[in-house]
Amino acid sequence: MLLFSSVLDRFENAPDWIRIALFVGLWGVYEPLCTTFGCTVGNYIKNIRVRSQKDRGKHINFFQAFARYIVKLALGWISFLTIHSNHEKRAIHDFVAQSVMVKKEA
Repeated sequence: MLLFSSVLDRFENAPDWIRIALFVGLWGVYEPLCTTFGCTVGNYIKNIRVRSQKDRGKHINFFQAFARYIVKLALGWISFLTIHSNHEKRAIHDFVAQSVMVKKEA
């Protein structure tokens, strides 16, 4: 976001639609893309990763990651209510995406 902001500041009259598109793109793609190819900054710091429920060695694909993100945004903290009700500690958005959070092995 800081990078986009500094680039846009170099132009005197950057149209608002460009600013809006960059903002939506950043927030709409960051988590799904990072989840698909590795991890978000928060996942990296906490040493956790999102993986496929069926094969915990595999990443989830972009569409699963995007669906997971949309449900997490739509439900907010409510999505986390199921964490304590199942043995895998999966949130509602993990059920939707068929994903699970795992601790990264050293």
